[in-house]
Amino acid sequence: MAKTTGPSATFCFQDFLTSFVVLAENGVIEWYNSAAAGTLVGKNGRGRLFSEMLAEAAKFGTISKTAVGRIIAGIETGSTTFRLEDARTFLLHSHVSKSSIYVEWTDISSVFSDAGGRDPTTGLFTRREFLVVIDNLLAQNSARHFIFDLRLDNFKDVNELFGHAVGDHLLRRVSERISGQIRIAEARLAHVGGGEFLFVATEDEALPLTEVLLDLLSRPHLVDGKMVYPTVSIGVAIADGSNAETVLRNASLALKKARAEGGNQAVTFTTEMHEAMQRKRMLETELRKALAMRELSLVYQPQFRVKGRRLVGFEALLRWNHPDHGSISPAEFIPLAEELGLILPIGEWVLRTACRKAASWPPGISISVNISPLQFRSTTIVSSVKTALENSGLDPRRLDLEVTEGAILMNSAPIMETFRQLKAIGVRFSMDDFGTGYSSLSYLQKFPFDKIKIDQSFVRSLSANRDSLAIIRSVCALGKTLGLTTIAEGVETEEQMSQIEKKGCQQVQGYLTGRPLAPDVADRLVASSA
Repeated sequence: MAKTTGPSATFCFQDFLTSFVVLAENGVIEWYNSAAAGTLVGKNGRGRLFSEMLAEAAKFGTISKTAVGRIIAGIETGSTTFRLEDARTFLLHSHVSKSSIYVEWTDISSVFSDAGGRDPTTGLFTRREFLVVIDNLLAQNSARHFIFDLRLDNFKDVNELFGHAVGDHLLRRVSERISGQIRIAEARLAHVGGGEFLFVATEDEALPLTEVLLDLLSRPHLVDGKMVYPTVSIGVAIADGSNAETVLRNASLALKKARAEGGNQAVTFTTEMHEAMQRKRMLETELRKALAMRELSLVYQPQFRVKGRRLVGFEALLRWNHPDHGSISPAEFIPLAEELGLILPIGEWVLRTACRKAASWPPGISISVNISPLQFRSTTIVSSVKTALENSGLDPRRLDLEVTEGAILMNSAPIMETFRQLKAIGVRFSMDDFGTGYSSLSYLQKFPFDKIKIDQSFVRSLSANRDSLAIIRSVCALGKTLGLTTIAEGVETEEQMSQIEKKGCQQVQGYLTGRPLAPDVADRLVASSA
């Protein structure tokens, strides 16, 4: 920051490359050097309002209205950066004395570029440069533009399989293909890391562009003698009256939705996505509190033997009753717990609580506990189960761990060892959601399951879909052949009960025989069934 307190000192700035302006308290220009005249002030600035000179510079295309706002705000706060339309970037400082305001701005374009103004791999803008592009578009308030956030779905795999040199070559090839589809691409395209690109398209370009890019970029690429088969996901947002960060956030949310739905597609931002993101952020914060505040609880859904409808056990189901937002669905908060890494402490709490409750019931009543894939693949699962059993005194043979195909899909050797150790102490296993995966039959052969849970989707469609009835009949026959118990979940009507009984299903669970019960109500059911 230049420091000066009197008119005699101003001449020392006359030949500096740094632009310098002295303003009166009312914003009128008292003095400026030649560098300032060559950027924002012009030749006849003395005696005029600095804000007027900035407005004229914007009118003649020297600077954007957004940059004008940044300069005025920077004078008040003491510093800022701004960019001229010729792409030069400046650092501005201001200092207020008793009677004058000293403002200086220095061209830092070379420093800006060296610090990452251009992506070294592709030569494109970085995210920081791209933000300036969006700011300028929003300031122009002209025809609508669309912001695209595009990501190569399998770029990480390309790097791991073929090396980073091939990955970098692929990035350059992709940037060339995108550039060929948008106007003045060199000023509207950025590479922001990994396999992610940002770019701007006009309204007439945007409508056909998504389909063109999905097709063009998903074609095979021959890179350094390697055939690469990429797929892409695209998020699209309208560059409306929001600021640049908001527009990019919207495009990013749309991209996340495209990837969450399987990738290789384009999704346009909607306000519902922002609302969903806000709710997710709220739940992330609240879920961390829920464990400490004891907002999580278990309910117990009874399981019955089909013949005679005798009570044989319960499934422990997790619930979250938030003090302000009420009951929150497990389908919403359990995936979030997995994403946040909270599923392990939550899962351990569920095991301890369920085992302790089951230990208070007669020996013939078992307890089923759902184990998430992350929890089952953790190195602590065996010790967690053993601790829960030892502390509660529950017979291990009364504990039934329900695992889905997702829990055993990978790392079969460690998973098999987990099965072996827990089976050795007497714990039983159920294959949950049977029939909804890809390789359930092979898993039944490979892993030592004791029970098959027929997914409720087959039970619900019994009356309308013959295939569902055939699947249930086949699963029951398979269970009998392999010596496995079969249990149908989601049974809600007597007709469904009759059908599954005819097909040989041994156990049942659903609203027909009993809704999930509070612990004390489950205790009363156990007592009445004794």
